[in-house]
Amino acid sequence: MPPTDIEDDDVELQEGDGETPARSGSKIVIWLVICGLAVLFLPLYIISTTVKNTNDKLSTDLDSIQATLSSTPPISPVQQTLSAQFLDLQNQSKAVGSIRSSLMASHINWPTVMAIIGAYDTNQIAVNNVDQISTGIRITGRAKQEIVAMAYADMLRASGLFETVAVESINLQSVMITVTPMPTASPTPLPAITATPSSPNKNQATATPVPTIEIKVTDFIISVTMKKENTADGRST
Repeated sequence: MPPTDIEDDDVELQEGDGETPARSGSKIVIWLVICGLAVLFLPLYIISTTVKNTNDKLSTDLDSIQATLSSTPPISPVQQTLSAQFLDLQNQSKAVGSIRSSLMASHINWPTVMAIIGAYDTNQIAVNNVDQISTGIRITGRAKQEIVAMAYADMLRASGLFETVAVESINLQSVMITVTPMPTASPTPLPAITATPSSPNKNQATATPVPTIEIKVTDFIISVTMKKENTADGRST
């Protein structure tokens, strides 16, 4: 039996000697894993800390900028006075512009208008009155024939100066004209002077009838509407 016990002890010692290197290798692996995790998490910690500090700084700067923008800066008295004067000048400019527009709307270029209105044959037509009305101009005149008055209205339309040309009325009138006979020069011998008794019945003067003739004329009324005048160059549009 003694030899048997010795052999068992040798077997146990051999098994113990085989377990010691395995345990040492496991510990080394664990430390290597721990070191690897430390090396991995240390940069992440540094990066997260840097990002947090930068974010806090940016948040502080943003709060400061928002506070500056939300606060109303004080306005100096000089600036207030200049602002009030500027607003007053703006109101005056608007008022002047409105008045100018009204004046330009009602303005009539009379020299040009009268040149067009007066461009007619004086032997065929006569213009008696030219009146300014709210919508434009009213022309009153007389023509020898109705066709002459209508041709005059067409001439006004063709001028391009008026927006509309309307013949308000055409009336045929009869006019009596006195005709004065032309004197004829003829040699007349001198009468002989003789003494004759006067007769009361033959001294009465006899009236010579004055010849008159009747002619037909056309009275007309024409209304025209002015075109708006272009403020840039003064021409009608």
